[in-house]
Amino acid sequence: AYYKVADEEMVVIYDDITLALGRMKIAVSGSSGGHNGVESILHHLNIDFIRFKIGIGPKSLPQMPLTDHVLGRMSRFECDSIEARRNDFYKGIELLVDKGAVPAMNFINQRLFEVGVIETQHRHPAQSIPTHVNPKDADHDSLFRYHD
Repeated sequence: AYYKVADEEMVVIYDDITLALGRMKIAVSGSSGGHNGVESILHHLNIDFIRFKIGIGPKSLPQMPLTDHVLGRMSRFECDSIEARRNDFYKGIELLVDKGAVPAMNFINQRLFEVGVIETQHRHPAQSIPTHVNPKDADHDSLFRYHD
């Protein structure tokens, strides 16, 4: 309400473990799918919104805690793979903004946009050290850099 953005115009971009590394998907509604951040938005705002999902792939080991996979360090391969798709992500968001949710969803979700979908490569358990980035302190490019 503060920014006077209509509910149906709000877009949330987030990671999704059910999508292959680097895959994109758009949804115009739905549940949180177990994603804590999406659950929090649904709970606090009580609205539906457009979801722009970016795949990070499944856990590499069944016994690995999900938080270690989602918040842990990405491997060099994963970082390079996401970096290689950066322009595709931008184009997907641009399509969403310029053409609307349904045309963007029809295009991106049919994998027409997914020429370079990356096969999931598992993280080594030692690389699952949580890395936290405060969005206020992060510049645009830092979200795509490998953190040593």
